[in-house]
Amino acid sequence: MGIVFSTLFGGTAKSVAPDETKTSMSELVNPEDCLVFTQSLECLKRGVLKSSTLVRWVDLSATLSMLKFLAITKSPIDYPVTRCIKFVDFSGPAYLGDIVELKAKLISVGNTSMNIEVVGIVTDSDTQESKVILKSIVTMVGLRLTLFGVKPAPAPRLILESEADLQKVEELKALNSASPMKKVDFGPETWQKFLKSEAISPPKDAIDPVSTRVETIKMPFPEHMNPGGFTFGGQIMAWMHDVVYLCGAKFAKRRCLISASIDEVNFLSPSTVKDLVRIRCQVNRVFNSSFVVGCRVDKISRSDPIIGTHICSAQFTFVAPDTKLPQVFPTTEEDQWRFYKATVRRGRKLSVAKKQA
Repeated sequence: MGIVFSTLFGGTAKSVAPDETKTSMSELVNPEDCLVFTQSLECLKRGVLKSSTLVRWVDLSATLSMLKFLAITKSPIDYPVTRCIKFVDFSGPAYLGDIVELKAKLISVGNTSMNIEVVGIVTDSDTQESKVILKSIVTMVGLRLTLFGVKPAPAPRLILESEADLQKVEELKALNSASPMKKVDFGPETWQKFLKSEAISPPKDAIDPVSTRVETIKMPFPEHMNPGGFTFGGQIMAWMHDVVYLCGAKFAKRRCLISASIDEVNFLSPSTVKDLVRIRCQVNRVFNSSFVVGCRVDKISRSDPIIGTHICSAQFTFVAPDTKLPQVFPTTEEDQWRFYKATVRRGRKLSVAKKQA
């Protein structure tokens, strides 16, 4: 597939406007895409679309927009890969028989990276009413096959003219401008200052996050690969969501959880059919009715079957309605860092939401 792109679209890349990169894909929610619950009358009536399936569709939708961009610009890029998922915000469910439409378009480009906005819209199969259920930004990188291996390629230009397009770029810049939290800056002194500033004290009967840990192994097959022969980023995200949902359901002692958001996911290393994918997760922080599950993914190769290589990490936020959740409180510095990070990220999101309101 990569060779075909190079042959057909080789030459000097031209510039396009964001609206020219718009794509739309629609999916029918089938039984195999759904969770079946027994705790809600609505869930008994109709199965609920799994968020893991929705996340996989998001990455596929972003890829389609990227491919359209490369085709229009006649870029010599061989194939795109997912570098980062900035965020995924869920705002509602989709049910069995509904139609989910994923709309995507490029909003900005860097030297080698391209940012795609994806919006998910569900249409009720009975009433034909539509509403937005998801928003996300996916960052992709174009790669070229060279004599020296696979290398990132320069991104074609994107022409930004309308005020709406310029505003989206500014919003993305604001999102990227948040100072990164560095583990190297975290220590006992930072932890004590944090507890004092947030007025947090160890709750009675608090659970050690270690006791909430869940681990599983996935085996990638050829159908999970992208054109470059690496595991599709959306597939890894879907696996991650399934495992963190399992962890969350076990912790909250209920089947029906609401996926609220996924924080930034950076893909650091690829995996292939020769690797195994290890997924570990645990509950990092509990709030009033929501809680955060952290997840780390490593690839395990035959040459290194124990330690593994880090692929990506993420934090998933779930809501458990009408449920009294047990509290967790960390005892190790590593878990303290995760507890701290989850709290700070939530504070930042609430601050941004307040400004946009």
